[in-house]
Amino acid sequence: MITGGSPEICWVKSFRLPKSAFMDLAEQLKPYIAPNPKSPNYRALSTEKKLAITLYYLKDTGSLLMTANCFGIAVNTVSLIITQVCKNIVYHLGPIYISLPKTETEMRQKVAEFESKFGMIQAFGCIDGSHVPIACPVENS
Repeated sequence: MITGGSPEICWVKSFRLPKSAFMDLAEQLKPYIAPNPKSPNYRALSTEKKLAITLYYLKDTGSLLMTANCFGIAVNTVSLIITQVCKNIVYHLGPIYISLPKTETEMRQKVAEFESKFGMIQAFGCIDGSHVPIACPVENS
């Protein structure tokens, strides 16, 4: 799929990204997750394939076995790739694309922008599809 001419809908269904966004993300990650030429199978795990494996895993149920079978690689390899790609996204791309207001004035401005754009009050942003575990306070357990 990565090297072929798959329809755009297949990209979105498989990776939750259009092909152009996928390729842009791969290009941004290339310096950090490019294959190691010293590895015996470095050609089999291109930057694009590592990103595809990670996004495929993250898009649905998060099954290592299902992802490994889909890409024809070992489960432990899938686990290593997902860890490598996610760490590099957080470390290198996170600071570029995700930032929190640093002052109260910035926060109030973001809240006002979010309310005027989306009609949600007392919020300054959201991340779609995220699940944040919230631990019950000890005194309430």
